[in-house]
Order: sequence, then structure tokens, then C-alpha cells
Amino acid sequence: MHRGMLSLFYTIMVLLVGCSENQEIIGDWLYLKPKEESNIFFVECPDEIRFKSDGTYVIVNDCYGIGKSQLVEDGFWNLKGDQINLKNRNLSTNYSITKSIEDPLVISIESISEDTLMLNIDGKVEIYKKIP
Repeated sequence: MHRGMLSLFYTIMVLLVGCSENQEIIGDWLYLKPKEESNIFFVECPDEIRFKSDGTYVIVNDCYGIGKSQLVEDGFWNLKGDQINLKNRNLSTNYSITKSIEDPLVISIESISEDTLMLNIDGKVEIYKKIP
């Protein structure tokens, strides 16, 4: 009985930690600039990545997207440690936030806070700000 309770407790803790990790990344993130480019103050056509709580994502861009929604890409995402896995990627245009059209695509998280997300994309750290 004691071993069963310990196993149940461990399973619940793993699920809660996984859910809290996902909660940090859920939301809309607007591209600001590459980390190493401190002199950039404005990006003309920033990407917006929307990580939804149902495990789907969309990437939109006013300059390169298609239709009213300005869709560039959509699919499914999950978080494993410090890596975001983008799966079943549907590319709407020939524009992508990465040089790769791999499916699934793995993007490393350099850091995340309440309002800032730094992603390692194609070997460069890119800064995104959370849209309230």
C-alpha cells in the first residue's frame, strides 16, 4: 500500500511539473530581435508565435503570411525539458522562422521568464516578448 501511494504521488508530481512548464510557454510571443544585435530597435515584419493550451501552435507574419490571419505555419507542439517540438507542420508559404522544413522540428529554449522567451533558432538566439 505504501509503495502504491508513493508511486501515485510521483506520477502526480511529474504531471504537475510538466503542466507548469507548459503554462509558462502558452500564449502569444512577438519576435523582437536577435540577442546579439543590441542596436536593433524595430523589426519591420516580426513573427508572432502562438502556443495554445490544446497543443497546437500557429505562426503569423503580416508581411509573409496568407489570408486575413496572415498564417505562415501551424501544427502541434509539445515541450520536453528545454526543447520545443513542432510536429505535423503545415507551411502555408515558402517563408519559415527556421532554415529547416524538418518535421518534427526541435527548437531549444535558452531562457524563459514571465514576459521573455529566448529561442535558439538555427544557431542564433532570438528574443520574443509575450503579448499581454
